[in-house]
Amino acid sequence: MTTDILVLNGSPRRESESAFLAERIAGAAGYAFESAALYTRRIRPCTACLACAETGRCVLDDDDMGALRRRIHEARGLIVASPLHFTSLSAPVVALFSRLEPDWLAYNASAGRTAPRPHAGAAALAVAGGSDRRGMFEPARRVAAAAFATLRRVNLGVAAAANTEAVAVRENRIALGQAERIGGALRITLDGMRG
Repeated sequence: MTTDILVLNGSPRRESESAFLAERIAGAAGYAFESAALYTRRIRPCTACLACAETGRCVLDDDDMGALRRRIHEARGLIVASPLHFTSLSAPVVALFSRLEPDWLAYNASAGRTAPRPHAGAAALAVAGGSDRRGMFEPARRVAAAAFATLRRVNLGVAAAANTEAVAVRENRIALGQAERIGGALRITLDGMRG
């Protein structure tokens, strides 16, 4: 059975600020969703062996990435939640994204075709950071955008909550507004995929 929306929680805390924001997006979309806590999964980072260039699949098969990859590909909506760590995504999210190398190679192989491959769904990023430095979310946004393109997902954007050490996401009207807008766009995208 296909999951409507998969939330990948890249926080070590199940009830983190970024997970709350991601679930707010999913709730606004109005579709069933399930969450996968990445810190409870074993995800080895890519070793850059490039065996996937020959086989089309990753040779690392002693961790949880194979099952996660299947769930990611089956879900029509994907929301990645992560705290901001040194202006980047959390370690499990980065490890997961690095293991998309087989998808990246397939994406690049199809880039020169005249007829683009159809989108496989939609994706969004929910990120929270303790400070409020200008541009602090930009590196995380770029990495997520590359991963979403690799997965052939329509990138619906970023819901970002800054200064969470002083203001909880539940009280951050800007971040909540972003989550509601992204959730609405996700609902429209998934509705379109049904027909």
